[in-house]
Amino acid sequence: MPSWMLRCPKCSFKFPHSTIASEVIEQAHRDPFRVVQRPTMPTDGETRRCPSCKKDSVFKPFELFYIDDRSQGA
Repeated sequence: MPSWMLRCPKCSFKFPHSTIASEVIEQAHRDPFRVVQRPTMPTDGETRRCPSCKKDSVFKPFELFYIDDRSQGA
């Protein structure tokens, strides 16, 4: 399933922020620019804990990146 991901600034571990609903993907396919709406985050960021190194970090909206379920497997 496609997801919005984050990368830990300490250990570079990639972990999920949220999954992307199929309706959002379908809506993006109808958009001529294929834009997938990002989840809302406070502009000053939100704190998340890395599941690998357990460090808390503040992540800004621009740090979210898209990962497709086809690119996670290999």
